[in-house]
Amino acid sequence: MAIQDFDKAVKFNPYLWKAYYNRGHVYTDLKQYEKAILDYDKAIALLPKYFPLYYNRARVYEKLEEYKRAIQDYSRVIEIMPRNYEVYINRGNAYQRLNQYERAIQDYDKALELKTKYTIAYNNRGWAYYALKQYDKALKDFEKALELNPNYQTAKKGIALCRKALGK
Repeated sequence: MAIQDFDKAVKFNPYLWKAYYNRGHVYTDLKQYEKAILDYDKAIALLPKYFPLYYNRARVYEKLEEYKRAIQDYSRVIEIMPRNYEVYINRGNAYQRLNQYERAIQDYDKALELKTKYTIAYNNRGWAYYALKQYDKALKDFEKALELNPNYQTAKKGIALCRKALGK
């Protein structure tokens, strides 16, 4: 029903960026990712400085495992909103998916600069260090993540793996 309403809205006025934006959300929820991207593309063409459009399209690109495109969109969000720490995490995660661990670490560092007590940033940076076999650094990050959230299971797993790798 919602899609039909948005279809009518853009047929009536093809310059309604918000109709494309909202229809893109619906398509994303329906896992119709290609259609979602087309709608985000149309909305971006109409409102190119509205960062949520790039952010949402990047999230869809990640679902499609198109990490380079996701990184491009996250980078655009950072140009518009450079103090948005969550975007650095998401871009860092995309870099990790491409095995670009040093770049991921740079993004996690920036996220931690913007928000010092950020469990996810410590955890994800720990996994990047782990992938680089920098087990001491990884262990410190996992321990910090666990200090911030004592129930964080992936940090517990990371600690165990680092200790094993370090022979502790």
